[in-house]
Amino acid sequence: MVNLPIEYSDKPVTPFGGMALLKRFVDRTGIREHLAGIRESSVFWIPPNTPTVP
Repeated sequence: MVNLPIEYSDKPVTPFGGMALLKRFVDRTGIREHLAGIRESSVFWIPPNTPTVP
C-alpha cells in the first residue's frame, strides 16, 4: 500500500487544489496502469470508435 498522508485543514480548498491532490493520488498509487490492464479483459469493455445504437 502507498503511504499517502491525509491531513485536515481549516484553510479553504480551491477546485484546482482538489484536482492536484487527486492527480497526486493517481500517480502515487498506480491505479491508472492497473485499470488499463484490466479494461480490455472486461466483458463490459467497449472498444473505442464502436458505433452506438441510436
